[in-house]
Amino acid sequence: MTQANLPGHNAGQTARIAADPVVIRAALGGLRAEPVLSQAAIARITAAAIAAKQAQIAARRSETAWERLARRIRNLDASRLGGWVLPSVVAAAAIFFLGLAAYVAMGGSAGPGSVVASAPTPYEVRQRRSALFLSWQNASMVSGGETALGGGDVIVATQPVTITFPDGTIAVAQPGSELVVLVDRPGLELRRGEVETSIGGSARAGGDGAKFSLITRRGAYRDLGTVFRARTGIDEDFLATDQGLVQAGVRTRSGDLLSADVRAREELVVPNNVTKLDVQLQEPRAQIETAGGELVRPGGLSNSAKVTVTGVAFAGGQLEIAGGLAPIQTRVGPGGRFTVPLTVAEGAIRLSLTVRADDGRARSSDIVFMVDTMAPALSIAQRDAAAGKFGFSGKTEA
Repeated sequence: MTQANLPGHNAGQTARIAADPVVIRAALGGLRAEPVLSQAAIARITAAAIAAKQAQIAARRSETAWERLARRIRNLDASRLGGWVLPSVVAAAAIFFLGLAAYVAMGGSAGPGSVVASAPTPYEVRQRRSALFLSWQNASMVSGGETALGGGDVIVATQPVTITFPDGTIAVAQPGSELVVLVDRPGLELRRGEVETSIGGSARAGGDGAKFSLITRRGAYRDLGTVFRARTGIDEDFLATDQGLVQAGVRTRSGDLLSADVRAREELVVPNNVTKLDVQLQEPRAQIETAGGELVRPGGLSNSAKVTVTGVAFAGGQLEIAGGLAPIQTRVGPGGRFTVPLTVAEGAIRLSLTVRADDGRARSSDIVFMVDTMAPALSIAQRDAAAGKFGFSGKTEA
């Protein structure tokens, strides 16, 4: 036997082992002493290997997606991962967030502006902006005129602001009000202040049966009528309707949901610690007209003692008017309007109007004006008949 075919010889690629005959004989003896595996032993080893592989396959088939992902992560080669995968992931994340930051800095994207706000004087708008999972508001002052609004935009009225919806619905926000345009349906969230809404002629009820929705801190109101107004206070919310029906759902502090229908000429009062809904009558609203049909403004002057009181109050309610020469009682018509002729005395007049429902509820309001039917006394101070000149003097109210 030569060195080239000795067991373990590597054809001269490593240091050559000295050909010691004693070492070679010892190695050959060891090989001859190795027991040869029997066919049965080989069969058992093969069967065990097959069974182990089948168990591994079955276990992987029963894995969930998360377990499979975790196993693959455990089997990753850390050295290869750190070589190029991690730097690539970090670079991609950095590019993504830099692009997102640039998009946000440029203002993001505004929602569709389907609602129009208009006012002759400046008012504040906080426009809702979004970029992927981020959302914020950009505040700006509108000098006047019209501006388009979308869902989530906020209007802060320093003067009356008119908000027009695509279906013709008009809401007028009073000074000091803050409102939010609802995102998912036509309507407003009244955070503070007062708003009066007239439902458009083309408005249609949605899936919840509402043509228009109003949300306040103490409840959500779904309008099924035509006109309503709402006001928020420190301790109470108020909702009144002039026509139709308003459905109100108010959530209490304990989590209960209370409901009520606000009928025409009524007012719903929701206290801060609401435990029940208390519907009050809307106060009567009236104006004074002279016998000649001229309108007398509150605190104004009438030159006639015979006047007509016209206005609106709870339909079917008992109306009492005091302050004239004699008190008058009458029923309000089914449409909620009344017209009452009245004779009053000379001088300062305060008319008290009270409307009562059959269940005992009552609301009142006052009208103050002046009556002066007597002409001032005049005298001729200067007379020049030849020249056709006359001078008069007298005294009357300033």
